[in-house]
Amino acid sequence: MEERLTQFIESASTLDFGDLESAGVLRFVRSHIVKLAADCLQKSKDKLITSAYFYELSESLQTLLHQVSTTALISLSNLCDYLVYFIASKGAQKFWS
Repeated sequence: MEERLTQFIESASTLDFGDLESAGVLRFVRSHIVKLAADCLQKSKDKLITSAYFYELSESLQTLLHQVSTTALISLSNLCDYLVYFIASKGAQKFWS
């Protein structure tokens, strides 16, 4: 899990959104998701991953989703929806296996 999180952080940090109209919102979302992924990576290295942590992570992602959905395009909200479920399910899947 730690290798994949490291790869995700590195690749997401270098994404370029160019001149898209919603580039500012995309950068905001990317920044928060990278911070959450880095926190998850650190907690994993420190052996502090618990089911309560995944609950907190899920809440943080839902808060981000709410912020984005109230200020951005609906399609961006759908992207965040996907990211919330993807990150939470992959993390929990690794935690419980």
